[in-house]
Amino acid sequence: IPRPPNSFILFRQEYARLHTNPKTFQSNVSKNAGEAWRALSAKDKQHYKDLAAVQKEKHMAKYPDYRFRP
Repeated sequence: IPRPPNSFILFRQEYARLHTNPKTFQSNVSKNAGEAWRALSAKDKQHYKDLAAVQKEKHMAKYPDYRFRP
């Protein structure tokens, strides 16, 4: 069972959709996404935290007995 995505993962998915082309390496996209994430305002980060909370609720509804076990 996959873990629910956190706020950064949701941001990175959106960032990759907007900034990726066939010649772009994913490692560069991830590095740039990290820099963009650190530059975001608290208000903008809150948007992704809210999306992550919604995803977590959906995950809990779908897998009620899920417990993260590394």
